[in-house]
Amino acid sequence: KHAWDRLIQLSGNVMRDYQTIQPYLQEVIMSGQRTQRATTEAGIVWEFVKTINGQEIVVTGIELATKAFQIADAWIKTR
Repeated sequence: KHAWDRLIQLSGNVMRDYQTIQPYLQEVIMSGQRTQRATTEAGIVWEFVKTINGQEIVVTGIELATKAFQIADAWIKTR
């Protein structure tokens, strides 16, 4: 559904697969192009986009009042 198999070899173990994609998520959030999508009671909704290994990765999430970032969704953009 989220096309992560285009970037990594999925194991079928959800926890292991999340641990494998986590560094990619962090890189996208830390150095990707950031666009504000909305403001909610919970905080600002951001979308981050970065191409890594030829795959465009999109991460959305909410920046909470504590400045923590809660990921809402992340996927490989398919054309």
